[in-house]
Amino acid sequence: MYKILLLAAIAVLSFGRAADASTYVITLDHGNIWNSAVTVSNAALSGDIDLSSATLKGVSGVTTASVAGHHVAPTAANGGSYLYVEGGMNSSATFSLSSNSFGFSWGSVDTYNDLKLKTAAGKTYVISGLDLAMIVGGFGFPNLSGNFSKEVDVLFQVAKGTFTQAVLTSHCRPAFEIANVSTGLSSVPLPAALPLFASGIMALVGFAKRRKA
Repeated sequence: MYKILLLAAIAVLSFGRAADASTYVITLDHGNIWNSAVTVSNAALSGDIDLSSATLKGVSGVTTASVAGHHVAPTAANGGSYLYVEGGMNSSATFSLSSNSFGFSWGSVDTYNDLKLKTAAGKTYVISGLDLAMIVGGFGFPNLSGNFSKEVDVLFQVAKGTFTQAVLTSHCRPAFEIANVSTGLSSVPLPAALPLFASGIMALVGFAKRRKA
């Protein structure tokens, strides 16, 4: 009995570690702000902060250092470069995209930070740190400063078409920090249950044919 409980505890702890290292994949559609389903993958986000197609406004930039009370290097940056958008100072970072995915390591999710994604179909999605906490779940409650003290890897996908613009804004201090930006064109995967559902239908059809024969 004790051995079973010990194995169960180990399994739970192992799952917790795997989930922390995972990327939350959030698929946006054209009817709602986001889909109700959140896919968790183990695909690590990686890449430098490429500002070749980005416009910075106000106090924002790329650095490797932290400044107390202003911006803090995300753990995911691993000593490398990260982008910060200073809060409460009319600052923003605008990425010009031709991609159906936009991912990054969200360094310390704050309720006052938001991401605005525009699509070629004219749809605009605004996802705040609070929205992200509600979508993903398990964040607990923010502190009095509106900080969840939680870092996550997140990948936003659009179900149809492409993103044309991504705007990061922080509405008060400290800053909105991101690292490991990832963009690209890829097929948005079907929900995991659909292939199983299709397999079940095919199995039933095959069984019906065998009975008829």
